[in-house]
Amino acid sequence: VDKEKNSDFHPLMSWINGQMELLVQYLVLDIEKERIPEGDMLTAVHAYGSLTDTVIQEGLRRKILFAVMPCCYKDSVYLPQGSLPYFQNKREAIDAARVTAIQEEGYQVVVRAIDRKVTPMNRIIIGVPAERETACPE
Repeated sequence: VDKEKNSDFHPLMSWINGQMELLVQYLVLDIEKERIPEGDMLTAVHAYGSLTDTVIQEGLRRKILFAVMPCCYKDSVYLPQGSLPYFQNKREAIDAARVTAIQEEGYQVVVRAIDRKVTPMNRIIIGVPAERETACPE
């Protein structure tokens, strides 16, 4: 889900298709204004700040597999209000809060990274619902 195709689209899709045997549909839409179609998995690449949280929330609500590559770390609904200044590394603090919240919903979480040559914001947070844990990426 993206508002527009960015320059990382083709390298990322090549990597995804090489890693998983999935039919991937890339949608250009505004998640804050348009409804995301139903599917088996939800992904977002370079999901700026609150968009990462929105995709996580939507995946949890639907009880489906999701993967996000966060970008532009400003804040998160999963981090208590006003707590970010206490952390030296806000990227780590925000993603740790996200992982904890996902786990609290009964999901298994897998954190991976793709080659930094593809993008420097290369962390992937994957949420796997309990009923799909056997299909969890290693």
